[in-house]
Order: sequence, then C-alpha cells, then structure tokens
Amino acid sequence: MPQLKWLNQLGVAMKTCGALVCVWCARNRVRDPLHRGTTCETRTRGLELRQSVVLFRHGARTPLTDLPCLPEVQWSSDLLQTPSYTLFDFVTTDEHGVQRSANNGTATLLSSGVPSGELTRIGMEQAYHLGLRLRDLYILQRALLSPSFKPEEI
Repeated sequence: MPQLKWLNQLGVAMKTCGALVCVWCARNRVRDPLHRGTTCETRTRGLELRQSVVLFRHGARTPLTDLPCLPEVQWSSDLLQTPSYTLFDFVTTDEHGVQRSANNGTATLLSSGVPSGELTRIGMEQAYHLGLRLRDLYILQRALLSPSFKPEEI
C-alpha cells in the first residue's frame, strides 16, 4: 500500500508539473517546449500536407424539446433570421445524385412556435465564419483543395 500512495503522489506531481510547464509555455509564447527556438515553418519544411480531417459540431441552435422541469422559454422567430451574407444557392442530392428537398417540412415546433433544433442566426454566423477560416487555411494558405469544388478531392 505505501507503494501505491507513492505512485499516486508521483502522478499528482507529474500532472502539476505538466500544468506548470503549459502555463510557462503559454506565458513565454513557446508553442512546443521540445522544439524551443524553432518555428512551425522550420519544423515542417520539406513536409507536404496531404490530408486533413475537420471535426466540428453545429453552431448555436434551438433546443430539441421543451424541458418540463424548467420554465418555458420564449424563442423569438427573429433569432432564426438568416443573415444575407450567409445565403448561397445550393441543391441537395442523395448519394446517387437525385435531388432532394432541403427541408422535408417535418420539423417539430416548440411551444413558442419556433422549430426545434434549428440553427439560430448566431449558429449560422458561427458556421459561416468557420467556413471562412477553413477556406483560408486549406485553400488559400495550404492549397490542399482547389478554389472551386471538385468532388474527387473530398
């Protein structure tokens, strides 16, 4: 048992030390303490980005259901107005290229009349700005994708 206690103390000390190293690195603007004095560009020189995976979750949205244990929230339909700069023409298709309706009209309405699970204006803006950042990184900076959509690249 004394050995187990010692290992626990060592684990806490290592976690604390790791946290301190992270704080020190953040305060001293060192991104990677193992490569101190080098930049990202010098560490990646000669390397080629060949693939990237982006995982993200939708932006802010209305709830899926009203919760009976909480007071009713009144959602204004103004929260769902689409910002004009996020609008673009698109066609939704299935995996065989057959055109599908973008909205099947089966949305459940919350007690305030707002559809459940809908992206809010803020959620639409979040998704739009994420797209701008991804375009800048993977199309403009890294040239991983072509400026115009090519299905074979995805």
